[in-house]
Amino acid sequence: APARRVGPPPSRARQPPDQKTLASAVFAAAGSKPVIVILCNGGAVSIDELVEPSHAIVEAFNPAQQGPKALAALLFGHENRWGKLPITIYDKDYASKLPIQDMEYDTPPGRSYRYYTGKPLFEFGTGLSLTKFSHTCTCSATNEVKCSCDLFNTGTRAGDEVIMVFDKLSDGVRAAVGKRHPVPIKRLVDFERVSLAAGASTTVEFFFSVGNLAITTADGTKKLYSGVHELSFSRGNGADSTAPVTV
Repeated sequence: APARRVGPPPSRARQPPDQKTLASAVFAAAGSKPVIVILCNGGAVSIDELVEPSHAIVEAFNPAQQGPKALAALLFGHENRWGKLPITIYDKDYASKLPIQDMEYDTPPGRSYRYYTGKPLFEFGTGLSLTKFSHTCTCSATNEVKCSCDLFNTGTRAGDEVIMVFDKLSDGVRAAVGKRHPVPIKRLVDFERVSLAAGASTTVEFFFSVGNLAITTADGTKKLYSGVHELSFSRGNGADSTAPVTV
């Protein structure tokens, strides 16, 4: 038996509405009232025109059945457990800057936070909170990298914070690699989420093998280059700190 068609035929298929036109109308109608943009999508979307007029932007991806309840709890301040952006959001012209068929991550201007040399709309790891935090970190390395971060909730309410650890190779190590293979700008090697009451503090420790600082070579194998590695500790709000380790 022939397969039955589900939904309208292609010629009458409904087209998605112009979301940016709708957003512009909402901004105009709101006047001086704050407007929060909530993105529901399967991947990165260019929202250049929405950044400036927005008071806040929430990347919700596909929130599914229980997602709207979680969003409501976060937006109205009943919860304070925001995450960090797991992708890079590029500007609207990014797709025209390199062939979509080119899968080399280091082809200028590069792909992902590891190799993109331009200025993204929002960087990988970006994320804010309804309270304020600060941190200080120190590191040492032998066969294992040991890092200790003191995290402080300096705000007036409880909340979650995420500390991300990135490896940035020093200029000396980059010089040793030369042009043998691409070297990432930075690379996430560890992270930790912590819940803290207002005014509270805690110590977050990271332990991982120095092998985690190895990078991918031209033949796909991993190689640990000796020298100074700058470990960058980020909370996704621009207040990064660094601690060098020598391996």
